[in-house]
Amino acid sequence: MDIVLALAPLLVVGGGALLLMLAEALSRRRGGLALGAATILFSAAAVAASVWLAGIENLTDTDRLAPWLLVDRFSLFFDVILCLGGALAALLAGGYLPEHQLDRGEFYALLLFTTLGAMTLASAGDALTLFLGLETMSIGAYAMTAFRRGRLSECSSRTGPCVKGNHRLVREDRRYRRHADRNHQEARLRPWLRLHRG
Repeated sequence: MDIVLALAPLLVVGGGALLLMLAEALSRRRGGLALGAATILFSAAAVAASVWLAGIENLTDTDRLAPWLLVDRFSLFFDVILCLGGALAALLAGGYLPEHQLDRGEFYALLLFTTLGAMTLASAGDALTLFLGLETMSIGAYAMTAFRRGRLSECSSRTGPCVKGNHRLVREDRRYRRHADRNHQEARLRPWLRLHRG
C-alpha cells in the first residue's frame, strides 16, 4: 500500500490521461477538455503535496522502488511544480485553442503524457528510467510543437528551419527542392542512357 501511495502522483496523471483520451474518443461534443486536464493535474499536485506533508520517511516499502524510481522530497517538489505548470498550460490552452480553431482533444492527452514523462524524469534513479521519462516527455512535446499543422507560416519538416510569416522563402525552398530532385534523377539516368545510345 505504501508503494501505491508513493507512486500516487504518477498514477493519477497516467490514469487521468488514459481516461481523458477515452472521454475524448467517446464524446460527441468537441472541445471542453481543458477543465478536465487541469482538474487531473491539480489533483496530482494535491496528492504529491499530501504525500510530502504526511512524510515520505513514514512510507516503509519505497525502498523496493529505489533502483528505478526515487521517491523523496525532491521528486515530490518537482511533481507539484510540474503538475501546477501543466494545469496552468491546460487552462490557458482552453481559451487559446478554440480562438484559433485548433481545439482538438489530443492536445490535452499529449500535455498529460508530457507531464507524466517530466515527473518520471524527476524521479528517475536509473538510466533506463531516465531514458523512459525523457522519451515520454519529448514525444509529447514534439507532437505539441507541430500541433498547428496545415499552415505555411509554422515549423515543418519539409521547409527545414522555422519560417514564420515569410511565404516567399517557403516557395523558394520548395522550388529549390523540386529542381534538385529533377537534377538528381537526370544525373542518375545519364550512365544508363549512354549505354543504350552508344
